[in-house]
Amino acid sequence: MERTGFLMEKLSVALLLIATLLLGGMLFFHFIEGLSFVDAFYFVGITLTTVGYGDFVPTTPLSKVITVLFSFLGIGLVFYSMNVLARAAFEQQERRMRHLFEKHERRILSQAVEKTEEAVEKAETLFEKTESWAEKELKKAEAAKRSKK
Repeated sequence: MERTGFLMEKLSVALLLIATLLLGGMLFFHFIEGLSFVDAFYFVGITLTTVGYGDFVPTTPLSKVITVLFSFLGIGLVFYSMNVLARAAFEQQERRMRHLFEKHERRILSQAVEKTEEAVEKAETLFEKTESWAEKELKKAEAAKRSKK
């Protein structure tokens, strides 16, 4: 549980950074490139997801440099966030599988103990019958011996 909390904390920080990057990028491209807020948000989103349709491009030297830096930082952050999210999902699935395994393991062990107890009871009954039969046969043999004398 602690590990998942740690991963969720990392994911929260990463998502907060992505949101900050989206907002900061949107404001930068709105004011420096003169794009509308919607177009600036669209450009930032397309850049961060590596789609890059090419319908909007930076036009000033400053915005070109910022776009390159923004891309490296943002794309890395997006991939990092996906990694943290996937790891959290994987660990949750692993816990679920472990719980199911332990649940079924207990049931299987319980059934094995039950079957073993049944087998022991049958063996004891068979042993008692065999012992009883052996005693009868022994008495018969002794009686036959005595009658021969």
